[in-house]
Amino acid sequence: QGAASVNYHNSLFTGVVSFIDPEFFSVFSFPFLYGDPETALRNPNSAVLSFEAARRYFGDENPLGRPLSLYNYKKGFGEFVEFAVSGKRALQHTYSDPR
Repeated sequence: QGAASVNYHNSLFTGVVSFIDPEFFSVFSFPFLYGDPETALRNPNSAVLSFEAARRYFGDENPLGRPLSLYNYKKGFGEFVEFAVSGKRALQHTYSDPR
């Protein structure tokens, strides 16, 4: 987990990004507004957004399939890697429980 630069339609945002195992949502339950938690991370270049991040980038629209580019610090200066949004979590004020 750490700070990252996110690019959407030539607008640059800074936010917190976590890279998690594709099985994460099979172990922990998080309610989704869009997408399927069981399949959301099957593609290596997929992204599940928090309610707040989805609203920042897309307003109240359905973000599924929308592209986002994340600055890749490992590949070198100035390189962004594209991700497709595969899920949007519901607004949540409590922590998840293991299933």
